[in-house]
Amino acid sequence: MIQTLLVDDEPLTVEYLDRFLTGIYGGDIQIHTASNGREAADRLCQFHIDLIISDIMMPVMDGLDMVKNIKENR
Repeated sequence: MIQTLLVDDEPLTVEYLDRFLTGIYGGDIQIHTASNGREAADRLCQFHIDLIISDIMMPVMDGLDMVKNIKENR
């Protein structure tokens, strides 16, 4: 099963990507969501994530800072 993290501050974008990926992979994917980079960091501590799909421009912590944070803490 592909553990996927969708990170975006636009709920409709997250919903669209969730439906799209679930439509393609069905039961072979589990979707986790976060609305900013800080929430994404929390999800990474909670779950073993295989794939991250992220927006770049978000409040609190943007996508680029999120990637830097992940690299520093892994």
